[in-house]
Amino acid sequence: GGSGGGDGGAGVSAAMSSLDVNGAVLPPSTRPDGLYLCQRIGCSATYAPDKNPEGCCRHHAGAPVFHDGSKKWSCCGAKSHDFATFMELPGCEVGRHTQQKPPKPAAPPKAAAPPIPLSNEAREKVAAAAAAPASAASSASTKDSCVRCKQGFFCSDHAGSAEAQAAYVAPKPKPKPAPPVSAADPHAEQVCRNKGCGNKFKEADNKEDACLYHPGPPIFHERQKGWSCCNKICYDFDEFMNIPPCTKGRHNPNPDSEQQEYAKKVPK
Repeated sequence: GGSGGGDGGAGVSAAMSSLDVNGAVLPPSTRPDGLYLCQRIGCSATYAPDKNPEGCCRHHAGAPVFHDGSKKWSCCGAKSHDFATFMELPGCEVGRHTQQKPPKPAAPPKAAAPPIPLSNEAREKVAAAAAAPASAASSASTKDSCVRCKQGFFCSDHAGSAEAQAAYVAPKPKPKPAPPVSAADPHAEQVCRNKGCGNKFKEADNKEDACLYHPGPPIFHERQKGWSCCNKICYDFDEFMNIPPCTKGRHNPNPDSEQQEYAKKVPK
């Protein structure tokens, strides 16, 4: 009878040792020695489930916070600028080892990037789109005063039918003139100074689509970095350096005149 009671106690002990601290059944160990690796942040100790008393695990209950080169634990405020030293900071709480991984901290909401100033051309397009419904309502009254209609030419704003409007083809915008060809030796090696390019080229091999570059100036505002020409904004410098160029054109060893022309189009 006594031995039966002893066997029952051993069975209860074995069953308890196969449970995690939260009562969940432990999965089989993947280690050759049968031990488990504690999943609490700041611990990383190996343990046996039947040798896991209260207070054997020292860990951090919070999450690491990285800001301006400083690394800090949100639970106790311990911090360091060196990553190796930071990882060696002792835990601030004690408990039992567990296989339950800590919950991931919620990601902070991303701040919306401020709008980049529109060029005069873009402002005119926005204003025209906003005024389109009003102009449609008053098209009958404005047709009599339309100079194009008075002269007998086709007018897309006052076309008499949907077929006439569909048949109208808007004139294509005038193509941008190519940068002047360098007067230097066409076979001499030069360096393209377009922003975002920097490649070497020979004028003899230069083409209209040989260069990928940013025609507009870069934007640095507080922690924000970006390009004014393609509406790309980021906060990390490496990410800023990897923003792909937005324009194709010829390699240009002296793009100052072109970029000054671009600056005139963008309102300050």
